[in-house]
Amino acid sequence: MVCLLPKNFAALFVPDEPIRFLPPIEKHWFPNYSGVSSYLTMFDQLTPNNEKKTEDIDSFAPTWTKSGLRELRFLKTKEEKAQSLRTQIQTCLFFVLLIYFIRFRTTIDLHSMK
Repeated sequence: MVCLLPKNFAALFVPDEPIRFLPPIEKHWFPNYSGVSSYLTMFDQLTPNNEKKTEDIDSFAPTWTKSGLRELRFLKTKEEKAQSLRTQIQTCLFFVLLIYFIRFRTTIDLHSMK
């Protein structure tokens, strides 16, 4: 049937050369998995050099997460806005009282307003 096809299509059905024989892979022996119990004795035997390293680990401070930084930034801006609003209210109140004193020329004891 392939012989009836044109040359360019018949070239697509030409068989490839046979697959080269490879010898089977040798299986290597690996030790079985074991737990951490065999390493516990290493942790018990601390040398002075290792003790310095553990002191450095104790002083480790964790880093902030992105959500924690976002929350911290949000709280900081919220506090700054509240402080700005407090100062604006205080200055506004000061000018209202100043205008009141100038207009009516009265004196009010500010200590009694507390």
